[in-house]
Parts: sequence; structure tokens; C-alpha cells
Amino acid sequence: MEDNNKYNLNEKSKARSTLRVLGPVVLVLGIALIIYGISNMFNGSNAGFIGIPLTFVGSVMTLFGYMGSLARYSASQSVPVAKDVTNYMLDGTKESIGLVAGEISKNLHQTQNQKSSIKYCSACHEELADEARFCDHCGVPLFKKCTKCNKENDIDAIYCQDCGAKLEV
Repeated sequence: MEDNNKYNLNEKSKARSTLRVLGPVVLVLGIALIIYGISNMFNGSNAGFIGIPLTFVGSVMTLFGYMGSLARYSASQSVPVAKDVTNYMLDGTKESIGLVAGEISKNLHQTQNQKSSIKYCSACHEELADEARFCDHCGVPLFKKCTKCNKENDIDAIYCQDCGAKLEV
């Protein structure tokens, strides 16, 4: 058997062994009492009524005793099938997933670039048109002219982007 201690599966081995022995014994006793009660129903025997709960208890005890084995068997039969089905379904979709991921990435970059190209007024923080030279909300100029080279610079620039001269405040 595999290394069951790795998953702590043998922690309750004494309880499991007890359920595997007592469960079938109680189950058989309950069935025997039901059969005896049915065959002697007209003689006033109540053995069948005692056998019904004993059959249930014996069934549950047996089920709990073998539950781990049943679960491992079920997993060993169903997991390979699930794995094959998953691989089969994904086999034809690898390229599609790649294309979709690429499109999402491309659109995400475009959206970020669009957001970064939106200009706002440094005074009133209103959104500005791309070609605006003055804020149409508060009238503040959006550019500083360099006194050395006459190049227009952003209003918050300290140095000219063309000649590097310090801009007047």
C-alpha cells in the first residue's frame, strides 16, 4: 500500500478495524431478526421490529468502516477519466486561449495609453481637449514659453524640453 502516513490516513485504523468487524456482524444479526420476525409474525414475535434498526446501524457501521477504501477506489477510477477529458477539451483551445489573452493584453495597454494621454488643468483639474492652449473652464494658460528659444512647454515644467533653459515661474 502507498505511504498512508503522508496523508495521515491510518490515524483511526483501530476504529476502522472495529467498524469493519462489528458492522457486518450487527448487519447480519439485524437481517436474521427481520427474517425471524417475518416468519413468526403471527406468533406475536417482535424480533422484526428490533431487526430493522439493527440492520440500519450495521449498514452504517460497515459503510463507515470501508468509506476510505471506497473513496480511494472511486478516485482512482474517475480522476484519470477527468484528466483525459480536460486534456481533450483544452487540446483544441490552446491557440484560442493564446489569441484571447493577447487581445486582452493589447486592449489593456491601449486603455492605459488612452488614460495617460488625457490632460487635466493644473489649476482646476478639469479635463482638457488635446489641442487646448488655455483651460476652457478657468482660463489658465496650459503652456509656458521658453524665453530663450520660444518653445512651448507644459505648464508644470521647470526646464525647457528643447533647449534646457530654466523656465520662469
